[in-house]
Amino acid sequence: MEVEILVGILLAIQSYWDIKEQKISTCFSVVGGALGFLLSMYMGRGYLDVCMALVPGISFLAISWLSKECVGYGDGILICALGLFYTWNTLCVLLFAALLFSAGVALVLFAVFKKSGNDTIPFVPFLLLGWFVHMCI
Repeated sequence: MEVEILVGILLAIQSYWDIKEQKISTCFSVVGGALGFLLSMYMGRGYLDVCMALVPGISFLAISWLSKECVGYGDGILICALGLFYTWNTLCVLLFAALLFSAGVALVLFAVFKKSGNDTIPFVPFLLLGWFVHMCI
């Protein structure tokens, strides 16, 4: 349960910064990731499991680089930090829910509010929403 509380606090604070300033604190994500790594090792997770859970975050970093930051680097770093807390399967459920929610909001903004494809929306609040979905499952 301690892991869930730490992740909830991490995502809530990062969501606030992402909404307010459209930036994510890399330092805060790295410190959170370090805590996640320490907790993972304490709980007996294997190194291979931890490395596999980093793959989604590294993929987001690659997408960020390839798309010239259409997806921010901070999102990828935060997803890497989440991978240090969670297993591959859990992180994929969380990300899938976050991507579905963000796609739904983007569709509404595009169709109803006539936003263009160049407008941005913060992604971390959707990660927080995906975390809530994970908590309910």
